Amino acid sequence: MDIVGIDISVEPRGSPDITGFGEISATVLLAELPNIADFTPKALAAFTGLSPQEHSSGTSVRRPSKTSRMGSERLRSTLYMCALSAKRSNKALAAFVARMTATGKPPKVILIAVARKLLVYAHAVIRTQKAFDPSPNAPFPT
Repeated sequence: MDIVGIDISVEPRGSPDITGFGEISATVLLAELPNIADFTPKALAAFTGLSPQEHSSGTSVRRPSKTSRMGSERLRSTLYMCALSAKRSNKALAAFVARMTATGKPPKVILIAVARKLLVYAHAVIRTQKAFDPSPNAPFPT
């Protein structure tokens, strides 16, 4: 799929794609983000509303943190559904999910973390124009 000069193939050059992302998910990602290549991974998570937001007021009020929910609800819900699929079948995320489960994180917190990680993976694939390498020892493209 070639959109505005960026080649976002679901399966680039016969290499394995990001498990959990499909053609519709990639289309929603590109449609909802203005120019994904200009973002840093941290700014991209904040723009989509997948970053944590702390609520505190001085020393008296401390509430649990939650996601910021800024940005597009359609994109967040698409990434959440991708995370549901990737949590079960993405081998690159298996150690990450196991580590978060072992530390006692709630299941929905794990899903949001997986959604953010999938967004960062997609960002790296689009920015570098290289295929996703699912092996755990592969260098993460910067």
